[in-house]
Amino acid sequence: MSLFWPLSSAQQGGKAAGLRLLQRAGYAVPPYMVIDANVFKPYLLPQKQTLSAGWQRKRVLDRLQRQLKSWGTQAFPLAVRSSAVGEDGQQHAYPGMLDTVLDVHNFEQLLAAIHQVASSVWSPRLQSYRREKNISSPIYPAVIIQQQKKADFSGVLFTTNPTYPNEMLVHVVAGAGDVLVGGAADPAEMAFDKGSGKAYWSDSAAERPLPSSYFLESLFTGGSWLENWRKQPLDIEFCIAEGQIWWLQMRAVTTAVVPQVVLDNSNIQESYCGVTTELTGSFAARAYQSVYEQTMRALGFSETEVAQQESLTSQLLHRYKGRIYYNINNWYKGLLLLPSFTQNKGDMERMMGLEEPVAFVVDKRTPLLQKLLRLPRLLLNLGRLLRAFGRLKADAVAFQEHFEGIYQKFYAAEPAGFDFEAIEHWYAQLNSELLQRWHVPIVNDFYVMMQNGKVHRQLEKAGVPQAESWLQQQLHSDGTLPSLAPGQALQALAAQLRPKADFCALVKAMPADLHAQVQARFPEVLPLMQAYIQRFGDRTIGELKLETHSMRVEPLIFYKYLLAYLHEPNVPVVPPPTAHIAFKIKNLDALKTGIHRREALRLTRTQLFGMYRSLFRRAGQLWVAKGAFESVEEVFNLQLAEFEAAIGGGALPKAEMLAKRQAALLQFAGEEVPARVYLPGRPLKMLENEGVDGLWHGQPAVPGEATGEAICIREPGEIVDLRGKIIVALRTDPGWAPLFPGCKAVIIEKGSALSHSVILLRELGIPTIIDVPGISKKLQNGQKIRIDATNGHIQCL
Repeated sequence: MSLFWPLSSAQQGGKAAGLRLLQRAGYAVPPYMVIDANVFKPYLLPQKQTLSAGWQRKRVLDRLQRQLKSWGTQAFPLAVRSSAVGEDGQQHAYPGMLDTVLDVHNFEQLLAAIHQVASSVWSPRLQSYRREKNISSPIYPAVIIQQQKKADFSGVLFTTNPTYPNEMLVHVVAGAGDVLVGGAADPAEMAFDKGSGKAYWSDSAAERPLPSSYFLESLFTGGSWLENWRKQPLDIEFCIAEGQIWWLQMRAVTTAVVPQVVLDNSNIQESYCGVTTELTGSFAARAYQSVYEQTMRALGFSETEVAQQESLTSQLLHRYKGRIYYNINNWYKGLLLLPSFTQNKGDMERMMGLEEPVAFVVDKRTPLLQKLLRLPRLLLNLGRLLRAFGRLKADAVAFQEHFEGIYQKFYAAEPAGFDFEAIEHWYAQLNSELLQRWHVPIVNDFYVMMQNGKVHRQLEKAGVPQAESWLQQQLHSDGTLPSLAPGQALQALAAQLRPKADFCALVKAMPADLHAQVQARFPEVLPLMQAYIQRFGDRTIGELKLETHSMRVEPLIFYKYLLAYLHEPNVPVVPPPTAHIAFKIKNLDALKTGIHRREALRLTRTQLFGMYRSLFRRAGQLWVAKGAFESVEEVFNLQLAEFEAAIGGGALPKAEMLAKRQAALLQFAGEEVPARVYLPGRPLKMLENEGVDGLWHGQPAVPGEATGEAICIREPGEIVDLRGKIIVALRTDPGWAPLFPGCKAVIIEKGSALSHSVILLRELGIPTIIDVPGISKKLQNGQKIRIDATNGHIQCL
């Protein structure tokens, strides 16, 4: 219980205000009393820069003794701290500028400690601080007297680390905290990721006593709540004593928080796995910018408004150590153009499969007038988006018909024989006729995102148990999902070719000159193969990476895909229908329709990238013929703007520059990178607890059980035989589609329930678990495992 005395809170200073707030929020605060500045003001002697002893009049001493008596035998020891008026404010913290006296054991020591703390307003260090900060307003001492706990641990908690805003930072030492605040001891440093709550220790924590995980989790939970309540980063002192956390001080962090960029590849790694070349990175960034600007125009934004968002749309992607990431900051900023930011943010995070939602620490309290002024425009944007949703069915049909016409004309023109003039012509055609008319797939992505969010909220409202697993079972289609088409076509082709025993034996042997032998010995197979490649030849692992070798580039890939179907005459391509569940969800059919349409549009995107790949590779061949390149692959070391200039007759970058880029790519390929990157950010050691006693847990995606040998694939450089195995992959993409049939189960380190691969695996009925960090590094090829994909459990046998 506290005594605010003489009951003038304005004269009790920021530290006392922080204690009152902590008490009001229900946090454990050691009993304290406050002597406010009115007690000391008459006895401050500015000319002599001192405090006279006159404040120790009988009335003051009597009240102090009465308060100590009310605390009983637990009154001592005491801590005496400053709470000067102006200290611990919003602008200036006065960190360590005023005195604190600990271990006060009797009344005489208490009076001396109070006098010392109050007199410290005249300390040289404080005066120097005030001059440095150009503070001219007077400062008056107030003093807090507080019961001192015998601490097992003491520390300081920054709810937001100003240098690395994604962190909640903790400095902790064993025992009392005066050695920490006074700089006499080096603390163990720990950080929590603010999105996930995961704990990270720095090297300073090695071989030091540390609080238990219970107290650490309580610090994170308490700090997060307080920051959200106060709408600002906080600096909090605490101690752990008597089996609980005691909160000793709370003040605003006055240091400016460094702007931070958050990168995440939880979703986009499905499209761009591993390192990517300069051409792929710059092409992808341009493509994203183009289609999102088109979407804004389709929603009625003026050219001026589109131009105003250029800094956002041009940086939706970020290339870090050769990998492509989403720039999450800019994706969130884009959502601000629509109403219901918080709801849309959650829907987007769910669809992207973000493992750790981003928690930007900003004051989101917007004045009512400003909200009212923005509302009409936000509602107009929402109305235009909903109108676009209403046109999606017809727009998607028209879009795909238009795409198919360009696609057929492109390959009929035989791109393998293009000269630079033809390359330049078709590059412009693909840009103007397709890439710059790509808003329909993006509008559909928004549609899927919002319908998925609605379904999840309906399930939560209805209290459906295991709602996520229930939903996954309902998302099976009728077997017409476009992602199934490559596998279905291979299945039909394999059934046609399986009676040719000599052909099947040749394919199973897989010699290096397989395609040449097929041409010579089985010419009747070539038209069948060419028809398949014409339709699905761009669908392969890493299909959106321009440098990837597709079936069009390397025919041997076709035979590797075909192999699984020649081995397995009864490969299931469409699973049996799921059991009927009576529960009715309003938006479920709309979500399934959107997903079906998205998968069809995804195949057209793969084909579009295949056409661009053909142009880039053909240009590379021409530059090799001219002696500018030694290898066709060097074209992928160009940036897109450099390619555009060169096909128009401009000079290519110097060979040394291209070689330097290639060397960097090789270096990056050997480095581990996290799914989430903060710029600026720092590496800290995560407290890992995965794989304890051979047990793992992830997110169920497709229910079922399986036991078998693991085959671990982190960076799939080649197609391997996955039949009868449990795939353990860092990531997957739609190019795996023909390889999945025949495997027993799939475990994916990073993924989303709405990712293309998971949708396909759901259609195939293959048990799948996602979001199991680190498992592809911990398991070994051939290791026997059992998975329960209904509950997300994985066990090593």
